[in-house]
Amino acid sequence: MGKMARMAIRMLIRRWYPAVILVFLLAGCGPNNRPYGVPFKSDLVAEAAGKTASFTAPHNGQIWVAGPGHPGQERYIVFGGLIKFGQTLTVDPQKREVTINGEKQKAEIVGGNSYYQVWFEPSSDD
Repeated sequence: MGKMARMAIRMLIRRWYPAVILVFLLAGCGPNNRPYGVPFKSDLVAEAAGKTASFTAPHNGQIWVAGPGHPGQERYIVFGGLIKFGQTLTVDPQKREVTINGEKQKAEIVGGNSYYQVWFEPSSDD
């Protein structure tokens, strides 16, 4: 590699290094961070901030409910399982329960204004 090429690479690194670092730092900020254990391919499909939130599965797949907390705070998985096409998952912090088609699921839900997220990943079989 020639001297001019090395100089050009150094100039690019000096110019873009701060922007690249900033992007990586900001990627970890915000309320939509995936909780540990939620796959990267999953999508945030519902949020419950002290109120009921529901999600009806458009395909068979896996579902995770993460919480408690407030937007921007770290959350953990309180429920995870399979969901079939057409089934509806509901998170109700006031009743302190997670249901699928009205059937109560085993999950630890804190009442009040706790913040929960619902994540969904479609099955690869569909």
